[in-house]
Amino acid sequence: MRVTIAKRFTLGIVLIFVGVLANIVYTSYVVYKNKKLNELIAQQYQPTRTQLVQLSDMIRATEMLIRSWVFIDRISDTPDKQALSDIIHRQFPAIDEQLQLLSLRWKVNDTLNFAQWYPSIAKDIQKKLFTSYTTIMEQLNSPEVYNDPLVMMQIVPRVEYRGDLLVLADSVVKNIESMNRRIEQAENRCREDMAMFFTGFFRMALFSGIIIMLIAVIVASWLARTLLLPMKHTVQFARQIKSGRLNVHINENRSDEIGEMIDTLNNMKDQLAGIIGDIKEATVNMSQASEEILHTANRLSSNASQQASFVEEISASIEQMTANTVQNAEHSRHIREMSILISKELEDVGSTARKSSESMRNIAEKIDIISDIAFQTNLLALNAAVEAARAGENGKGFAVVASEVRKLAERSRIAADEIITLTHTSLVVSENSNEQIQKIIPQILHHSQLVDEMFHANQELKVTIEHINHSAQQLSQFTQYVAQLAAELHERSKQIDTLSEKFERTTAFFILN
Repeated sequence: MRVTIAKRFTLGIVLIFVGVLANIVYTSYVVYKNKKLNELIAQQYQPTRTQLVQLSDMIRATEMLIRSWVFIDRISDTPDKQALSDIIHRQFPAIDEQLQLLSLRWKVNDTLNFAQWYPSIAKDIQKKLFTSYTTIMEQLNSPEVYNDPLVMMQIVPRVEYRGDLLVLADSVVKNIESMNRRIEQAENRCREDMAMFFTGFFRMALFSGIIIMLIAVIVASWLARTLLLPMKHTVQFARQIKSGRLNVHINENRSDEIGEMIDTLNNMKDQLAGIIGDIKEATVNMSQASEEILHTANRLSSNASQQASFVEEISASIEQMTANTVQNAEHSRHIREMSILISKELEDVGSTARKSSESMRNIAEKIDIISDIAFQTNLLALNAAVEAARAGENGKGFAVVASEVRKLAERSRIAADEIITLTHTSLVVSENSNEQIQKIIPQILHHSQLVDEMFHANQELKVTIEHINHSAQQLSQFTQYVAQLAAELHERSKQIDTLSEKFERTTAFFILN
């Protein structure tokens, strides 16, 4: 499976995201539970307890007020009588309405059966207790009734200590207080649950924070080990290539982008080493060809000088040809042999010139390859610089390497262009020399034919002296021309030798083995 850098970053981010998401989910759960508990306390427990406390206090107040109604306040419209009447007809209905609304909320979350409990209590208060109070209040509605023994005998026992109304009122109050305590206990349990949730939340937050930090440290260490160390090796490898060491190799078995970059650098190094090796080999061949050309030019110059000497001898002995035919024939034979030798030498020079031209064409082709590779290297370095810029801070080091590779590629391209120019110039000179030699060879062959005819037409030597003299003059001019060509060939061979030395100095920078 090919694990790319993007997948590694994604895996690290996913691990951190999972940790953060788990923390968020747990935090949301804690907040939700606390919100529900707060709503339960604020909207259900506390309002209910407040109303029950008021209801309990109100029932206890009615005990005192009903006893005051029976035993003390015999006149109408006393404050206590008005207070009792207000409790029965106004305060209790208001509290009852609030508790009825609250009982609807209790139906949603009624762990204490308040929704079933309160209607029973309200019924006892309304139907039993307050109805009895109302009956007594209606019976004792005037001062004269208090003097009626029958009425008082019915009412007084009910409101005395342990009377049925007071017992009923105490029972209702105790029932209300019991429910109030149960609600208070439930509220306390809610608060304890809230405290427990908050404690668990803080512990979970601390634990998850530590886990996320550990994951981040592990992911960072993993990425540093899998990315930064190979990048460091790659930079060192590129610096070695920059210093001319093409005998190095980086071994990183990776399947990601860094592995592709390392393979590309290794391939580039191998191709560059092959090109430099070809250049060195071509330089050696060119140096050898230059030496051969120089040797041939020296021989050609020597032969031209010797031929000029022979021409002078021929010119000096023309007057003696008539008297000494044998000597003239011998000289003619000698000239014929020298002409054949010169023709062969010139053919050798032409063959050498053609080989030199082919070598220089091969050099030009190799240099074109170097120029193309330098251009491709420049493009690769440019692409690498773009990728390094996209990588931000992590790609700065590779951007420097890419810049150095581009500079090296540019210098290689400039050197290749200079070599191509010099090679083309040398090729043109070599081809011109070859053409001149090809022109000289027919003339030498023609001269050999003339000498051969002179050898066979020795008897007609006297008649043809003027023609021989003219031919000797032409031969002298041609010999001078050959000497000039030999000098030029000598100079060109020196230039080729200088160029080969420059190639050797340039390629000596690189270490191949």
